[in-house]
Amino acid sequence: MILIGPYRIEIFGQITKNTILVLVFAICLVSESHGNATASPLSCKQRTERFLHDPVGASVEALGARPDEDCWLALMRSEDSLQSLIAAVAKGSIPAARYLAPHIRELDGGDLEDADVALGLFSMYDMQEFMHLALSGVITEDEFKSALVMLPLTLSDMPEAQLAELRKRRENIERISDPALGKYRGLGVAAIDSSIEETKRAMSAPQR
Repeated sequence: MILIGPYRIEIFGQITKNTILVLVFAICLVSESHGNATASPLSCKQRTERFLHDPVGASVEALGARPDEDCWLALMRSEDSLQSLIAAVAKGSIPAARYLAPHIRELDGGDLEDADVALGLFSMYDMQEFMHLALSGVITEDEFKSALVMLPLTLSDMPEAQLAELRKRRENIERISDPALGKYRGLGVAAIDSSIEETKRAMSAPQR
């Protein structure tokens, strides 16, 4: 008896030419079945679409499954995909935040501002996770502070609402008791206090 993959071939007597043909045929079957069982690798576009379809339950690793093919460049070339990722971060998706965060420094202009706003909003969903992005070095201290005080454009003409949002973020930071995050708790509080004072000065400045 010879086992070839899932196939068991019974051989009686001497190996003949016909026996060899049977073996070759069985090997071909095994090879074909294995080939069909292994799905063709998904393109970055397909993996990005799958990730953005379910940014809450999605896996970050799916977008960088192979070390030689991170899908970030493909995603960044599509403004719709980039904005969908940013929107998922703003709504509190941890996988989306973990994927966007290390690439934030590759953005500029309006995309960078949108990403900063999204990470700031994400902090309100999960401040501890946001602080861990800084602790682990995924984002720099400056990126951490910048995102923390970046507010949505919808609040640009509403200074009182800006102050209320900043105070909420300050309260969220102060609730974090993990000693490992002590440094970033201090940095965050200082950054927010500075932004609050700046907003107050702007409110008290004489109107032209």
